[in-house]
Amino acid sequence: MDFLKEDNNYYDIYSLIDSNKCPYTIKDFNIPQPVYDFKKLNDKLLEIHLDLLRDNKINLSFTRNYIISCELNKLGYDCIYMVPSTESILNTFKSLVNEITLQNLDKNKSATCIVTVNSSEYINEDLIFKNDEIQNQIYNTILNSLSRHGFYGVQVKKNDMKIEIHTTKEMLNNMTNNYTDFFISEDLKEIKYSLNIGWGIGNTNIHAEQNASQANGKSAALNGNCTFIVNDTNDTIGPLYSNKNSNTIEDSSIANKVASFIPLSNTNVSKIMCMINDRNSNNVSAEILADYMNITLRSANRILSILYKAGIATIVNTKLDNQRGRPKKIYKIDFLSFLNKMQKLNS
Repeated sequence: MDFLKEDNNYYDIYSLIDSNKCPYTIKDFNIPQPVYDFKKLNDKLLEIHLDLLRDNKINLSFTRNYIISCELNKLGYDCIYMVPSTESILNTFKSLVNEITLQNLDKNKSATCIVTVNSSEYINEDLIFKNDEIQNQIYNTILNSLSRHGFYGVQVKKNDMKIEIHTTKEMLNNMTNNYTDFFISEDLKEIKYSLNIGWGIGNTNIHAEQNASQANGKSAALNGNCTFIVNDTNDTIGPLYSNKNSNTIEDSSIANKVASFIPLSNTNVSKIMCMINDRNSNNVSAEILADYMNITLRSANRILSILYKAGIATIVNTKLDNQRGRPKKIYKIDFLSFLNKMQKLNS
């Protein structure tokens, strides 16, 4: 705030706001006061603003100098031009401090992960006697994965039949690449058991653990090996996979889940998923589907019609074959969005 000076007693800001929360002022830069050469002062102030912004010591400037305001905005920096009064300065600064405080509180909310072995694995009764060995394997794999990827200060602990990871919302956001993938799930494949992975975000540790348990259940419903997040507003995000496997939607558990909602067999759903993966595209026509699945064009159109009515497929393009005959429809197929929608409806 370049207008806080000795001759206006810094608008009493030092007596009203904690010193560690006060903004930078002329007082911090040993500028002789009172000031008589305002041209020289303004040049110096612009230089100070730029140095602070470039060094990331501040991310917002306040100035009463219109030219400085224009220059900073032109360079892409955030700057507020204001003609100050004591009241306007304090109100503006207090609201800014409150906003920053809220952002910090949000970033530091609790985030908890619960990792469990999927119940389908316990068909083999011997697994119960190997539980401690498996838990140790999961625990060590997670620790090694976190260390290898440079995530330190994350707490991992064994808790009876589950492994828990405790961190913050900000760290979870970084670990999951803004909630798009989860690298640890790739390393956990070494365990060779189907694992349920659920993250919960909450205002308290208990709230985060409750949401993590809910997310873990959603992973279990898909037979594991995927990650779900239930955030602090109870929204569900997922399923997430490691970015190496985010396109492997041919997994039979997903095919079974999709087939339970629509009049198609899980075999046909699996074939469509394999086709999408092989072609590296989820845009498909009836001709492409018929050729890939070795079925008639009529059967392919029937399948696409079922997917369209269920909301799994959308028409993204229509074109004429050599400008004659019936238009050829191009469909975009998205099984994961459909599953997410159905889970929200049923939750």
